[in-house]
Amino acid sequence: MKIIQIKTDALTQPEISKLFKKLNVKKSSFVFAAFKNNLITGIACLYQNEVHTNRDYIAVYVKEKYRREGIGLELLHKLQSVSEKKKYQCMCDSSNTALILFLQKNGFSLARRCYNFSYKYIDKPLLNFYGTIKELNNISIYEEKELARLIFKNYSLFHKKINALSTSINDEIFYNKLIKPYNKNLSTMLLLDGKPSAYMIVYGEDEDTEIGYIGGKYKKDINIYLNYFLNRINSLSFNTEGLMFEIDDTDFYAFPLIKAMNVTVRNSYNTYIAE
Repeated sequence: MKIIQIKTDALTQPEISKLFKKLNVKKSSFVFAAFKNNLITGIACLYQNEVHTNRDYIAVYVKEKYRREGIGLELLHKLQSVSEKKKYQCMCDSSNTALILFLQKNGFSLARRCYNFSYKYIDKPLLNFYGTIKELNNISIYEEKELARLIFKNYSLFHKKINALSTSINDEIFYNKLIKPYNKNLSTMLLLDGKPSAYMIVYGEDEDTEIGYIGGKYKKDINIYLNYFLNRINSLSFNTEGLMFEIDDTDFYAFPLIKAMNVTVRNSYNTYIAE
């Protein structure tokens, strides 16, 4: 067995390209491939993210018939040798038991699980809640600044232990470059005593409607926020073909929705980290 670094132009070669697609990444700083008898048996890559800069992202794939031969470990060692941060993050489908066992065996621990699901309208009574709902196409400059600050605060908090945001990103940059553009007609905020206290950012429309970001100001008011979220979900699902969700179990405000909505989630992804 030999392992070589693959240059960018070589990724177009059929066999290498086919295996590289298994990594499910768009670009990479470093790519290594394992060969046995001139046949490619595995591939791995390391890359960076300009938004989350605390860890290097990695991906490893070995053909099933060549597993348990130490190929994955050799590829991982190659990635570690070129990493400057020496901190790693890897995401995989929760059903990929082979990769999960490999990561756990080599010092990676589960940091987050992300659930993807769709939701269609179910006729049920609306919940009573305290406060006023305001569409984001009708908010003041002050309210929008508070919205940007609140989204940034929550996102930073719930990602800090896994892979913190770059220190070059503040609330204004995050809001203008990573949150916008959203559907201002469908997105809303909850006002409590006239002040922005919770939000639901919605993207797309009709059959492509997605709940992008939800959150609140104070954890003690989670039940108030949940009723607001559920009312909006009920209204949005009634007027669209269905809603798409992506919810992390590390998100204090979003994760309780899975239980509150009584949905069965079949698709999830795990994030593993190591140092």
